[in-house]
Amino acid sequence: DPDWRCYFGSIQNLYQKHPVKIDIAGTVETIAEITAEKLYEVYNVFYNLNNMILCVAGNVTVDGVLKVADKMLKPCEKKEIKKAAEKFMKANSDDVIDEMSATEEIVEEYLEQTFPVSMPLFNLGFKEKADKPLNEKQLACTDILLSALASNTSILYRNLMDSNLINSSFSYELFEGPGYCSVIFGGESRAPKQAAEMIKQYISDIK
Repeated sequence: DPDWRCYFGSIQNLYQKHPVKIDIAGTVETIAEITAEKLYEVYNVFYNLNNMILCVAGNVTVDGVLKVADKMLKPCEKKEIKKAAEKFMKANSDDVIDEMSATEEIVEEYLEQTFPVSMPLFNLGFKEKADKPLNEKQLACTDILLSALASNTSILYRNLMDSNLINSSFSYELFEGPGYCSVIFGGESRAPKQAAEMIKQYISDIK
């Protein structure tokens, strides 16, 4: 999937050590280790009634819903979920702190791959400091800022469109989680480098 490769290429270029750079499908080595028993173990841990929330809307009663749920859902043993991200953070605290603090240290500034696509795809990422999770106010402010900066009603979007540097596939997102935080712009462009330069220049001017 060219779009997925473009997206993960940008993440792999932004992060040197953090496991977020590893494609969620795994590596050739980790996939080779998968057995039927391991798949069943994962299924029974995650697809478990103790991890489920049931939301129901409509002309129903609580007693009626519970009656159907008790009939259809089989009791199961509670399983503990161990979060790999937290385990990684504790086990590699020094390396992770260095990785999170080094906002300027990326792997490569530019990566290009070849796929049979009708229009080139691009991602432009900005690595942020991630020494602690963003709070609700910071998340809301970032959402508002990105909307004002690059939504389809923004000056940047109009300039990119008028210059024929993007089409309606242009998007942006905050990529954030334990120990990582980036802002990523992306889309289709006949001139990806020019589109990236216009975005960077516009952000610089706004600042």
